[in-house]
Amino acid sequence: MAPRAGGDGWFPMFRDATPEAIAEAHALGLKAGAWTVDDPGEMRALVATGIDALCTDRPDLLAQCLR
Repeated sequence: MAPRAGGDGWFPMFRDATPEAIAEAHALGLKAGAWTVDDPGEMRALVATGIDALCTDRPDLLAQCLR
């Protein structure tokens, strides 16, 4: 629905941002993000999917995951 409505992104709760869902969003030309992920393991898993953005209450932990 997002592309048909003129949207350019999809930003679900992090548990819904599965690798398959992120790949589908990208295939539709959408940017994909997720909210709110504060667990470093979850952050690393999402970063590995090629996700475009993460919302977090712990940017310090996310910065460590991106190194």
